Amino acid sequence: MAMRIRITGIEAIDATKERLRQVIGAAILDLDDALKRQSPVALVDGGTFRNSWQAQADGQPSPREGAPGPDAGNAADAAVIFSGIGGVVSIVNSADYAVPLAEGHSKQAPAGWVEAAASKLQDYVDVHVMQSRAADGK
Repeated sequence: MAMRIRITGIEAIDATKERLRQVIGAAILDLDDALKRQSPVALVDGGTFRNSWQAQADGQPSPREGAPGPDAGNAADAAVIFSGIGGVVSIVNSADYAVPLAEGHSKQAPAGWVEAAASKLQDYVDVHVMQSRAADGK
């Protein structure tokens, strides 16, 4: 399962390439966080699905170090997301049962929940564009 999302509105920022990078990266991190928070958690697996979300830049995954948990990979994901801007940045879940869960095979997560979360990426971009413009006094 893959989705491609086109981001618009970036031209509203009269900013440097680094500022654009920060806006896009912050929006993708918001999406990454939303996917993790909205993931169903089964008591029997200790949150394996939630902990399996991982950022990739141009097909290279973020490293997973330390103890498992929903926050264990966040720093690595952030680094990969920011390094991948200008290329292809993906947020993937490699759990064997990711597709069935995304299709609604859990009472905790209805069908289409991944697409609904991903559709908010533009909203996250818009918020960060406004914050960036406010920081510039515009």
